[in-house]
Amino acid sequence: MGAAIGPDPGADTTDACDEREVRPSLVASDGVYLAPDDAKTDVILAAATAVLGLTLRGFVASLPFYPRPGLVAAILDLGWILALTALVPLLLVRYRQDGISGFGFGQDGPAKGLVVAVPPIVAGIAVQLLSGADPIAALLGRLAAPTMATGGADLAIGFVRVALFTAGTLALYGFLASRAREGFPRSPEMTVTQLVRTLGLGAVGLATVTGLLSALTRASLAGFGLVVVNVLALAGILLLADRLVPAGLQVPRTALITPLIILVVANVFATGGLFRGNLLAGLYGAALGAGAVIAISASAQTKAGVATMIPLVVAIHWFPTCLSPLTLVTGIC
Repeated sequence: MGAAIGPDPGADTTDACDEREVRPSLVASDGVYLAPDDAKTDVILAAATAVLGLTLRGFVASLPFYPRPGLVAAILDLGWILALTALVPLLLVRYRQDGISGFGFGQDGPAKGLVVAVPPIVAGIAVQLLSGADPIAALLGRLAAPTMATGGADLAIGFVRVALFTAGTLALYGFLASRAREGFPRSPEMTVTQLVRTLGLGAVGLATVTGLLSALTRASLAGFGLVVVNVLALAGILLLADRLVPAGLQVPRTALITPLIILVVANVFATGGLFRGNLLAGLYGAALGAGAVIAISASAQTKAGVATMIPLVVAIHWFPTCLSPLTLVTGIC
C-alpha cells in the first residue's frame, strides 16, 4: 500500500509568513475580540466628533455668556482641544478595555522616530524667517508670541496647548488607524510600504497644485516660498516615515485610507463646505496634514507603534507650519 499523505514529522512546518512582522491584533486586555461592527462604530463616533465638533464649538463660542478674552477663555480653549480630539477615543478605549494598543501604541518609544521631526523643524523655522520673524522668535515657534507679550501664564498655556495638540493628534489618528484596520476585514490588503508611497505621492501632488493655486491669489514671491517650504517638509516626512516601516507588512487598505478620508472631510467642512466654502484652502490644508496622518497610521500597524511619531507631532505643533492634521491648528503657509 502507498504511504499516507501528510506532513513530514521532521520537516519545518513554520509558515513563511512568520518571517515577516505580524500586525498586532486588536484584542481587549481581557482577551475578548473586538468585532468589526464595533470597530466601525468607534470609527464613526470619533470621526463625527472631529468633523462636526468645530461647528459645535463655534456655536457655543457665539453665545453671549461665553468668555472671550482672558485666562478663563484660554482654559476653555484647552478643554475644546481635548474634547474634539482625544476624548471620544479615550472613552471608547476604556469601554472596550483594550488599553493603549487601541491607540496604536506598540513596543518602541519616541527615540526611533527623531529623524522624522527634522523636516517640520526646518520648515517651521524657515516659514517664520520668510514672514519676517527674528531668529529667536523662530526657534520659539508658537511659544514666541505669548513669551513676548505677557510671559508667565500665557507661556504655560502655550506649552499645555502644544502638549494637548500632540496628544490629541496621536490619540485621534492612532485610534482611527487601529479601528479601521479591524473594522473592514474584507478590504483588500496591501503592504504598508505601498500604501505610504502611493498615498504620500498623491498628498504631495495635491499639496503642490492647491498650494501654488492659492499662492497665485496672493501674487507674492514670499507666498510661493511658503508653499515650497511646506510641500518639501511634507515630502521629507513621508520619505523618512517610509524608512521606518518594515518590508512585507500587509494590512487592509482601509487602515490608512480611512483616517485620510476623515482628514479631508474635516478640513473641507472647516473651511465652509464643498460648495459654499473655500474648497482650495480645505484641500491644501488636508494635503499638508496628510503627511502626519500617513506616518501615524503606518506606525500604528507595526510592532513599534505610534510612539515613534511623537517627535514628529511635537514638531508640527511647536512650529507654525500648516502640517498639522487638526483643523483647530493654524499656521503659516
